[in-house]
Amino acid sequence: MGRKVAKDFTETTLESWFATIPPAFYKAAGKPVVIEVLKSAKILTGGLDRSGDVSKFNSAQLAFIFVDQAEETTRSDVMALRTAAEWRLLLNGVKIPGKLLLTANPAKGWLKE
Repeated sequence: MGRKVAKDFTETTLESWFATIPPAFYKAAGKPVVIEVLKSAKILTGGLDRSGDVSKFNSAQLAFIFVDQAEETTRSDVMALRTAAEWRLLLNGVKIPGKLLLTANPAKGWLKE
């Protein structure tokens, strides 16, 4: 779960998460924050503005990716994320299809095209 710029994500979307979701349902720790939901799922957070953060997706096995303000991203940002969610996750030997969700207020640009 993230945005193009990690700082923007932390100061807006993540703050909304903390204000909306009751703390009894999750634990959040680290920098960037990792959220563990009911001891059953982990949510990695961050931005696409640091090459180190982007490269960690190259070997990740993700089931679900959520990008807020997707109009801030580039095509290559989204392709890197799609690769991390393309049938890589295995649960009990079964490949799980990934899902990529983008939220946006698109201005003219690659996303609206």
